[in-house]
Amino acid sequence: MIGGKILATGTFTFREFESTDLPEEWDEYSSREKWLTLQPPERFSEGDLTDSEQYFADIQLNPVNEIQESNVTTINMHEYFAQDLDPAQDVDEACEGLALGNDDTNPSSSNTSLNNEVFRKAYEESEQVSNELTISTFIDQDEGNDLTFREAGLVKNPSADGEEDIWNHSTISSLEKDDTRSVSVDVTIEFTAA
Repeated sequence: MIGGKILATGTFTFREFESTDLPEEWDEYSSREKWLTLQPPERFSEGDLTDSEQYFADIQLNPVNEIQESNVTTINMHEYFAQDLDPAQDVDEACEGLALGNDDTNPSSSNTSLNNEVFRKAYEESEQVSNELTISTFIDQDEGNDLTFREAGLVKNPSADGEEDIWNHSTISSLEKDDTRSVSVDVTIEFTAA
């Protein structure tokens, strides 16, 4: 049994990059290489990456826009992590990726989906450092175009009965996506004693 309460707070960070600023060989990069290139230099510590990965992480790109929004964590996310803390529970769920929608209705902790999902992308990287979980992906210049994103959430893998849930939900300042931009997305959830 777990004593006390745990508070989960989260943040979405979107960084937009102009396609004209991307390296000339961009289309030849693997998905992982693109993701590494879009990360801020302070993201990695010495020894985190292989030499070949470090090459891509060392490429310095400056975002033309950065949006940071706090989010509402959902009841289902809290239940998932509570089960995961209990070794007697069989927890086979994991995060599938990022969902984006175009509805800016205020989120609620009881949400099980976005208000109007229009795009979904698998996550590229997840890491947990101490009490902080970060899940990261990117939307390439040829993905999600001609859409305006106003909400975001992490989607967990469907359960055995096919049900999906979101772990968190945030409205975001309108992010208009077209083929002139690539966007990196970091979702950070911090767990603290309440």
